[in-house]
Amino acid sequence: MKRSLAVFMCQLIALLAIGLPHWLWAADNGLSLGVLAFRPKPETLVRWQPTVDYLAAKIGCPVKLVALNYPELEAAIARRQLDFVLTNPGHYVLLTQRNGLSSPLATLIGEENGQELSQFGGVIVTRAERADIATLADLHGKTVAATDAGSLGGYEAQAYELIQAGFSMPGEVNLQITGMPHDRALAATDSLTKLANRRYFHGQLKQEWARLQRSGGPAALLMLDLDHFKQVNDSYSHAAGDAVLRRFAELVSASLRKTDQAGRLGGEEFAILLPGADHAGALEFAERLRARVAADEIAYDDRELRITVSIGVAELAKSDATAEVALARADAALYRAKANGRNRVETG
Repeated sequence: MKRSLAVFMCQLIALLAIGLPHWLWAADNGLSLGVLAFRPKPETLVRWQPTVDYLAAKIGCPVKLVALNYPELEAAIARRQLDFVLTNPGHYVLLTQRNGLSSPLATLIGEENGQELSQFGGVIVTRAERADIATLADLHGKTVAATDAGSLGGYEAQAYELIQAGFSMPGEVNLQITGMPHDRALAATDSLTKLANRRYFHGQLKQEWARLQRSGGPAALLMLDLDHFKQVNDSYSHAAGDAVLRRFAELVSASLRKTDQAGRLGGEEFAILLPGADHAGALEFAERLRARVAADEIAYDDRELRITVSIGVAELAKSDATAEVALARADAALYRAKANGRNRVETG
C-alpha cells in the first residue's frame, strides 16, 4: 500500500510547460517551478530541491522552487505565474481542462504491478483496527475524508467507485474535506469518543467563520460540559467515566445533521458547530440534546448511571474579528449555565 501511494504521489509527476514565450525562459530571474505540496511545504521543498538543482545545472539558468497547495497552484497557473508544474497525474488532467494546457504528461515509470499507468483510480484507506469496514458497502453512514472534492485522484475516482457500488453521493457518507497533507485526517479524531479532536474542530470552526465572512448566512456554536463528571470518576472509576464519555458522544452524534460537526475539546468539554442554524434553531437543538442526555441511562458494571449537560449557545457573526470571538461567547454562556444550576442552556 505504501509503495503504491508513493508511486502515485511522488514518482508519477506531470511536468507541464505553461506556455510562456521561450524568451521568458532565459530571463535573468530564471524559471519558476511550482510543486503540489501534498506534504507540509517545508518538507516538500526539501524533497524537490535536488531535482530543481539538477534542472538548473542542465539548462544553465536559475530555477525557483515554489511549494503550493491545490488552490494556490490553480491560481498561480491561471495567472500564468509559473513556467513549469510538478503535480500528480489526476491533477494534471484537471489542469489541462481548466486552463487550456496542451503539454504532454511526463512520468518516470510506465506501469505498476503489470498495469499501464494510463488510467487513474482511487484508494480508500481505513484504520487497521476497523474490522467493521471490509468492503465498500460497509461505508454506509461512515465518515469519509478526502483532500479536495475537486481532485480527480483524491476524491472523484473514489466517489465514482462508491456510486458504482450503489451509494448516493455524498448523501450516504459523511464527507470531510481535510486538505493536504492526506494523513492529517488520521489525527483528526478523538480516540475515545470518535468525535473530532480539539485541533480538527478548531480548524473546521475557522473554515466556517471564513465562509461566513465571504458569504454571510447563519451559523451557531455550542459549548458543552458534563455536569459533576469528576464524581463519576471518583465514585465509580475512570473506566466508568470513559463509558459515560462514549455514550454521551453517541447521543451527540445521533443528534447531528450531516453538515454539523461535533468535537471533544478535552476532558468532559465538547463543542458543536451548526452551519446554517440561526439563534432559534440552535436553542432548539441544544434543548433537545440536553433533555435527551438527562433522560438517558448508561449501563456500566450492573449499574445504571445518569448524567446531565450544561450548554452555552452563541451565533457566529460576520462582525466577529476571529472565530475565537464566537467561541468565547459560547464559553461565557456555558459558564452562566453552570453557575445558574447546571443541566440548562444559556445563550451568549
